[in-house]
Amino acid sequence: MADRTVGSEFGDKYEIPGFITWLVKNRYLEDMSWHNDTSPSFGVSGNIRGTNSQGEVRIFVEHPFQSHRQYQGKRFMVLTGTDSVGENQETWEFNELEDALQKLFEVIVSRWEEYESIPGIWSLLLDDSDGDPGEALDILKRKYYHP
Repeated sequence: MADRTVGSEFGDKYEIPGFITWLVKNRYLEDMSWHNDTSPSFGVSGNIRGTNSQGEVRIFVEHPFQSHRQYQGKRFMVLTGTDSVGENQETWEFNELEDALQKLFEVIVSRWEEYESIPGIWSLLLDDSDGDPGEALDILKRKYYHP
């Protein structure tokens, strides 16, 4: 069975910002898109230390045109949760990608120690940024992302 991706789950009807595509391509984020969700999503997940639960942090990317959105909120939503339905779930909504990414990085960094299997590439980034989520985001944009 092929992996689920934004393309296989939603087709080409969603415009995914280039920086998010770059983060996925370079394994900072995983494409977590699933057709039962209202929009494509990207994030990190890992086993929560000391439990049998899986935790995740995701950014959902709604359609650029509000009239085409199933969910009529803002364009970007950052969500945290566990594999238990709705348990410990938190959400934040943003119109601007920069604000959403800042929150995404803050949440990932704040939960880093809780998760056992988060992608190892994050440990290098956090070492380079002294664990500061804003600096980590700036490092990626400034040093590595070239649209």
